[in-house]
This record gives sequence, structure tokens and C-alpha cells, in this order.
Amino acid sequence: MDWIPPGQRQVRVTTTGRRTGRRHTVPLWFVARGATGPLYLWHCRGRTDWVANLRASGRLDLDFGDRPVAARATRVDGDERAWARHAFHRKYLGARLFQLLGWSRQAIVFSVRPETSSRVGGRQD
Repeated sequence: MDWIPPGQRQVRVTTTGRRTGRRHTVPLWFVARGATGPLYLWHCRGRTDWVANLRASGRLDLDFGDRPVAARATRVDGDERAWARHAFHRKYLGARLFQLLGWSRQAIVFSVRPETSSRVGGRQD
């Protein structure tokens, strides 16, 4: 199933607060292995609420602008993490700057895939 639109540079990511239970949305850079994924999210240092929320629950909603998709995130390491880091460096000039500053060596990378019932609230259109 194609779920990642081509040419997109950002996705709106919504997580649920691990302490408050409130929903939080942030626009993030992403890279993907084609239209069927997986999609990868990263944070250079990992000290941000959306990362902590993903670590706690693994659940998120992604919105490319048409309708949200419920998804699951898993932290990745090794070759998969290296591929994603290099893909970020190729796609985003800012990521190359992070690389030059040495920040991307510490990057936390998540692999994201849609849930089986991928529309938010379990609705299929």
C-alpha cells in the first residue's frame, strides 16, 4: 500500500503525552524507502517530548496534509540507522550541517509503519 506521498519534505507528527495524556503535534523532517516505507524520523540529540512520547508508547499519527494515518514507531540501530542518517544528510541541507557539527552521530532514529487499520480512529475511507 502506498502511503507516503512523493516529494513531501515534512510530515506533521502527533504523539500523546506520556504524563499528561494530551496530544502534541510537531512538523518534522522525514525520509522513506519509497511510497510503501518504512518512513524514518530522527532527532539529533533525542531530548525532546515527541521522542520521549514515542519511546513510551510507540504510537503516533502522521499527517501529510490530506488525512492522518495511525502508525507505530520502533527505534532502529545498526545498518538501518546508518541508512536513515545518510538519507537525511542527502535530503536536507540542515541535516548536513548537523553532520558537520557532529550532532547526527548521536541521532535517535525511528522506523515508522502504518497500523493495520491505518486511518486515525480505525476508520477506513
